[in-house]
Amino acid sequence: MQHIVYLLSSFFLTYFLIISTYKNKLFFNIIDSPSQRKKHLKNTPAIGGILIFISLLLCTLFFIIFDCIYLDDFNYICFCTFLIFTLGFIDDICNLNVFYKLSFQIIICAIAILMIDFINQFYWPVLFANNSSVFCFLFSLFFMLIIINGINFLDGLDGLLSTLSIVMLISYAILFESMFIYFFCILIGSLLAFLKFNKPPAKIFLGDSGSLLIGWFLVLISFYYASLISIDNSMFMPLLILLLPIIDLLYVILIRFYHKDFFLNRFANIFIADRQHIHYKILNKTNSSIRTVFYMSLFNFFILIYLIVVNFG
Repeated sequence: MQHIVYLLSSFFLTYFLIISTYKNKLFFNIIDSPSQRKKHLKNTPAIGGILIFISLLLCTLFFIIFDCIYLDDFNYICFCTFLIFTLGFIDDICNLNVFYKLSFQIIICAIAILMIDFINQFYWPVLFANNSSVFCFLFSLFFMLIIINGINFLDGLDGLLSTLSIVMLISYAILFESMFIYFFCILIGSLLAFLKFNKPPAKIFLGDSGSLLIGWFLVLISFYYASLISIDNSMFMPLLILLLPIIDLLYVILIRFYHKDFFLNRFANIFIADRQHIHYKILNKTNSSIRTVFYMSLFNFFILIYLIVVNFG
């Protein structure tokens, strides 16, 4: 019953924040302008991430105060979460150079690896004999950057990232049998309220503050789940759930890198935005944002069914 209370609380709080902000045109200086690469045709407020962050903050504080539950390393998690949100917020306002953005991501992720125990103490079984602290640090850093930016890359169509994130979070909720499930309910409730305004044609966007925040939470959830499992392949399930953003990011990087150009310029091409993403490929075939979101969500839905069968079958 408490799960439903937290889900509905975050839903209605986020819904109220969006309605109030949209009606009073608050933060409307943070906009996503149309371009040749983008599908929308008019300036759209990129304020979803800000409002979801506020809703999560209030609901989580209420959850901690009244249920008297405290997660290990909570202060460090909050600190790094605030940093990643601030980076996205500044990027939404100033449109940061991609190299600065990546540099700050590396710094934030490095801080998290060093300060958060369930990340710092995780050892990657794929490293085998070289499972030293240095190799684990680098591998964890690489994993975090892939997921955070892979999620960010998926925020290209109305309703796509919010829908995929909801399915991913439900998949994670099936794996967990801890108090962390309350946090899933809070985040899912916020995303459901946001989806009401982000479905095609979208009235508001997540912005980088939202997409980086979602990617960051999925990283934290993955490491926390792996820390609770004693088997060597403890990261298998999180990697399965996050397969779509991983495939999309690696596919786009390879396509951009192998574009005919001078060798050094190929590295720069990796960071130049284009329409090579999987969702754009599907959109070109379907000519429908709704059907594209449906097909991509179906991929994660099959993974969800697999997790249900494995855990409850």
